[in-house]
Parts: sequence; structure tokens; C-alpha cells
Amino acid sequence: MPRYSGAATLKASYDREPVAPNTICCVYRVRMRRRGLKRVRKQNALVSEVAASWYVAAVKAGREDHAERHLERQGFRIFSPRRLKTVHHARRTVERRVPLFPGYVFVSFDVTCCAWRAVNGTFGVRSLVMSGDRPSAVPSGIVEGFIKSTNASGVVDVTRELRAGQRVQVLTGPFADLAGTIDRLDDNGRIRVLLELLNSERPVSMGRDAVWPAA
Repeated sequence: MPRYSGAATLKASYDREPVAPNTICCVYRVRMRRRGLKRVRKQNALVSEVAASWYVAAVKAGREDHAERHLERQGFRIFSPRRLKTVHHARRTVERRVPLFPGYVFVSFDVTCCAWRAVNGTFGVRSLVMSGDRPSAVPSGIVEGFIKSTNASGVVDVTRELRAGQRVQVLTGPFADLAGTIDRLDDNGRIRVLLELLNSERPVSMGRDAVWPAA
């Protein structure tokens, strides 16, 4: 059986069996979109990580994972730091990995040669954070610091930066969302936090990974 490609395939199919014009248009659009994605991937693959900078993309609320998948399919390097949070639901407590910066993801590219405008047209993305007519770059070292502090589970670990007297917010456990002050740190990975309970400070012992520096 002879092999066809491109428009010849459509014509051969049409000759064998009538096809609705709108079906042909849909097939054509899909093929053109795939070609466009391949072109963007090739351009992004040529970008050197040395020349690339990190930028911030605003995404739809609760759709961070959705936006990340579509950006990665186009060849963009992305990073979305996570933290652990205890969620109370239906008399149960569930520990979940949630975005450290809800509604935003970091995207890396070289603005001088990359097809960065494709980010704005990505499903789940609202737009890049701009400065005039160009994306606003994140100061060097900030995203790299988050990446360095991320553990194997994809959660940012700030336990090494904790110190006595520091204000923190509890992320997990029965005291989730409460604020307090670190009173003491030990060598076993635990801390004692003075939590604000019933108009007074109560000492509570917990793991270092259960708290996050308060804003």
C-alpha cells in the first residue's frame, strides 16, 4: 500500500471516503499546533542555562501543577517550591504539599533568544510578571537558594536557618497556623516554640520541619 504524508494523506482519505470540511480543518489545526510546539521546544533547548535567568509567571489559582506540566512540555525549565501544610477536613487532618508561593511559578529562559511569549499563551498561565515590555527577572541567587534548600520530596527545607528568638508559624500538626517564637533548639532536630495560646505563651516541642519563618 502506498504511503502518504501531509496534504496527500488528507486527499487520499477524502478520495476513499467523503470527509466533512470542518474535520479536515480540525486535523490541519492540530498538525500546525504540533509543529509550533516542536519549534518552541527546539528554540528553548538551545538556550544555555548559563545565559538563562529566572522569571515569575502568574498562574491561575490552584492550577500550579497544570501550568507546570504545559510549560515543561514546551521545553521550559520551571521550579515551584513546596511546603508541607496540615489541612483540617471532615474531622480529619491531612498533610499536603502546597505551593510556597500560591499562584506563581518560576520559569527559566534567555529573554534575548527564547520564544518567551509562548509562556503567556500556555494553559493555566495568566501572564509573566513584566517590567515594561519585557519580563522582570528575579534577582540572581534567590531561586537558586530555594533549589539548594529543596529536599528529595520537593519540599523547601529551612531548618538550617532557624535560630532561637525567631518568629515562626506552625505548618503541620494540631497547632497548624499558630504563630510563636523559637525558645530553644536541640541536636536531635527538635525545637521548643512558645506558642500564643489563650492570651499567653505556652512552650510546645515539635520537629524543626513543622515550622516556617513568619513574615
